[in-house]
Amino acid sequence: MLYIIGFLPRIAIFIFRYLNGILLSMRPYKLAVVCLVVSIFFMSGFFLFSTTTVSAHGTGKSIERVMGDYLVDIGYDPDPLRAGENSVFDFVLKSGVDKKEIPFTHVWVRLETGSGIVLAAGLKKAELGKTSLLYNFPVSGEYQLVARFQDGDKTLVEVSVPVAIAPSALEAPQAIPSILLLEWGGIFLLGAIIGIVGARMHKKEMPKAL
Repeated sequence: MLYIIGFLPRIAIFIFRYLNGILLSMRPYKLAVVCLVVSIFFMSGFFLFSTTTVSAHGTGKSIERVMGDYLVDIGYDPDPLRAGENSVFDFVLKSGVDKKEIPFTHVWVRLETGSGIVLAAGLKKAELGKTSLLYNFPVSGEYQLVARFQDGDKTLVEVSVPVAIAPSALEAPQAIPSILLLEWGGIFLLGAIIGIVGARMHKKEMPKAL
């Protein structure tokens, strides 16, 4: 093992001299192209990694309505809601005075459009966590969400709120993000700088003709 480690510096020097010889033997424009391709490869990998990392975070919001002595809090995620994607609604009932949660047994939920009811469901209050509804809207447009909170057979409060569903990502027009334009500009600028520097180094190290 120690014998192999002792040869590592020599191997590194050999690889460096080999690559240096290849670069010196290349014409300036070819060297610039190689540098540009390498810079695009690394910058693209960085962009994809950063995009994936950022796209992992949610941006949920909520709709609050005061109905008499009650405060109805309906949370939703993602924002905006889109057709063809899973949408989550959370239902919480609070006191309109001190904002403390009020217990309930279940909540009846309806989703309506001008054409009629598209969903009707009863949700039992979750023992742990939030009482949630998962739904995939088939088409974009304006919907009406109706929630009726029950305590057994007793109706506590009923609320109706508008819900706007945006077109799916495939239907919506896609604009090129400004960060992507900056990435592309940086890639070409970096490639140009590396190519110019490499060309000058190549010119200096080329042996003069006798």
